[in-house]
Amino acid sequence: MKNKPYWMIFALALMPWLISSCGGGPEKLEETDFQEIKIGNEYSLKIPKYLQKTDSLQTDAAVTLQYQNNAKQAYVIVLGETKGDSAEVIKDIKGYNDKLSIVQNYRDFRIKYTKDVIKVTKEYPPKSLKINGLDAEIVNIDGVIDHQGKEGPIAYSMAFIEGKDKMYSVMAWTSLKQRAHFEDTFQKILTSFKQ
Repeated sequence: MKNKPYWMIFALALMPWLISSCGGGPEKLEETDFQEIKIGNEYSLKIPKYLQKTDSLQTDAAVTLQYQNNAKQAYVIVLGETKGDSAEVIKDIKGYNDKLSIVQNYRDFRIKYTKDVIKVTKEYPPKSLKINGLDAEIVNIDGVIDHQGKEGPIAYSMAFIEGKDKMYSVMAWTSLKQRAHFEDTFQKILTSFKQ
């Protein structure tokens, strides 16, 4: 009986965490909540102001942009690969399909690479579209990633874009339980790519 107040205090202390971990519905950001990041004269991308620049997400030389917010579990990177180099790599691994467009081949190549890194549990159908006049494909993938010996469910939203001289992968991700929360925000990020 004497321990009852301690349990109530503990339960009340956990209440904000429990409420916030349930997602709280979709994130609703206004245009003013985004900042435009310009990478030289190459491209620009709009990302939420709460994301901070980092260099710790991926060490690939093709990475041209990396932003994160660990507290929100939201991450964004952009890879830019020379068109000729990408096509040659895809052809070398016998993955190039002449019946598909360049951007569709690039999408398939990058998704295959992603599947080597994470265990995919769900792959949503790709969506072909134009992003600011550029041919693009958007794909969403759910999976499980092993990070430092711990497995965790993850949700990716990815755009594969055929730029003027390069192929681009714009990838945004979060924990799987937050997919619905960040879905609109991630789509705004992906479709904001501009050359």
